[in-house]
Amino acid sequence: MQMIARIVKPLSGGMLSNAALLCLLTVASGALPVFAENPPTFLFEGLLDTYFDDRSGLIAFDDYDLAFAPDEPLDARITVLHSDGSEAASFRFHPAYRNRAGVIARASLENPADVTLTEPGNYLIEFSVNGQPGNQFPVSLERIGSGDAFNPDAALRFHGPWSRYAHIKMDQWQGSDWPVLSFWAGQRDFAETAFQEPFMVEMKRNGELVAHSKLTQGSIPNKHYQRIEAHLYHPHDRQASPNAKPFMKADWTRSGEYEITISRQSDNEIIRSFDYTASNGEIEPISEARPGYQPHTGYLAPRAIKKGSPGYEFTAVIWLKN
Repeated sequence: MQMIARIVKPLSGGMLSNAALLCLLTVASGALPVFAENPPTFLFEGLLDTYFDDRSGLIAFDDYDLAFAPDEPLDARITVLHSDGSEAASFRFHPAYRNRAGVIARASLENPADVTLTEPGNYLIEFSVNGQPGNQFPVSLERIGSGDAFNPDAALRFHGPWSRYAHIKMDQWQGSDWPVLSFWAGQRDFAETAFQEPFMVEMKRNGELVAHSKLTQGSIPNKHYQRIEAHLYHPHDRQASPNAKPFMKADWTRSGEYEITISRQSDNEIIRSFDYTASNGEIEPISEARPGYQPHTGYLAPRAIKKGSPGYEFTAVIWLKN
């Protein structure tokens, strides 16, 4: 399986897609039915967590988790393409997996796999398996002036899917499911230079405020986009913050239309807004997370590695789109 990259399409056109409808194949008499594999797709959280250095333009690729992983030997590749389709770098994965749990396996790249991009513009990072595109991850590289006549050196800064996606997964509180929101934010979300930027998450159901994060917790670091987690609580003031009541799964899934906003506390500017619909006690998935989504390179598998687990385990996630 191979991994390659094709020219970057607008972010609105579906960035990563994968997973096809499960097909039933019949075999000769007396044999059991066999199901065709879903196309392989790398878990999207791992792509968003890739190391990007906004100072130098370095991208350092690491291990990635592959859903619907084919049998060994693995034939997979990462290719970084310029906007004109020319190749900037290409890296092959080891043919043997590092680990496996059911249909998900961890794939490692051969040798150091990093590239330094110095020219501003649009790039596409494409993952391919068995010669077929598996995931596409478009990024833009900007050059930012310092604004300081005594220190005129410009800095580089990556922009891309980090600002468009978030996900919900289940934590536990007193033995019950307590959703946690994960989103990606960084220095591009700052209004002005600061060491960190406190944020606030608020949730409305059918237009009414029903939950928010604690007023005294949570900040965005002044660096490249980082994954940030936030729990929500029933509305409370700063004084009541230590004893705020958690907003549990049953609260998140009451039937209705929901809006989640993330704002800077410094000026109350909204930097993210995510919508979802809940019905019958469930959150409806976005189209990119539904099996059979097309184009295949835009599919978001609803799984992420289980953080802090002593083994190789995964948890269900619900993707949201900004």
